[in-house]
Amino acid sequence: QINSDNINNVLLYDQIISNTKRDHPVPSWPEFIIGIHFYLQPISQLYVVNVDSGEAELTGSYPFPTVEDQVFLNLRDFLHHRRARDIIREKLTQSFMFVIGDELLHEWIGSVLRKTRAIIRSMPAEHNIVLVMSPARFSCRSVYDPRLAAVEQYYENINYMVPAAEEWIDRVLVKKAVTGYSCDDDFGTCTVCLEGFSNEAYSMPCEHYFHGDCIREWLRTSHYCPVCRYKVPTTTTTTIEILY
Repeated sequence: QINSDNINNVLLYDQIISNTKRDHPVPSWPEFIIGIHFYLQPISQLYVVNVDSGEAELTGSYPFPTVEDQVFLNLRDFLHHRRARDIIREKLTQSFMFVIGDELLHEWIGSVLRKTRAIIRSMPAEHNIVLVMSPARFSCRSVYDPRLAAVEQYYENINYMVPAAEEWIDRVLVKKAVTGYSCDDDFGTCTVCLEGFSNEAYSMPCEHYFHGDCIREWLRTSHYCPVCRYKVPTTTTTTIEILY
């Protein structure tokens, strides 16, 4: 259902590295500093399959707010490959893990470390600061195929349900705090279990509210909102493009 190709990578050398000269000819280990700036542009893309040609055509592209963070390492930590990866991973987990997931974050860090090592090996001896910028584009691509939609509708009509894509379930849910000042009309009751809310509720993009466990269990059975039949994607492909 999903078929996508990566966009060509772009390398901007003048934005990759900046060096400053050493104050002393023979520095100690911590005086050699490596700074890496991670910059991510998440984009959601919707493709619709042309029934006549069978090709998926882009119908909408929706950028999300950029996410960025930076890490600084001394040379001793950087040359210890596992330690360098662990330091970067720990720093970036809070910023990027929820957006791109563990596997793509691991791939991105590995690529940046390889590029940075190559830069350091080619540096003049009198330089002691390396600043690397690593821009990347994260694409979450969903494809709607009318032919498959017809099949899905057929199975639903005979009481078969199509679950939402697992990676989309937490992305579409937004947690809302329920306080003593909230009116019953603000949240109502959870349509799945028909009970009220205590401390928190989760809303779908259609702004209907549910208990977190209730709606997650529901979406693992059906990709429709139980109130208005808002559709959650059933299949997705995610890619990360490191823009060198």
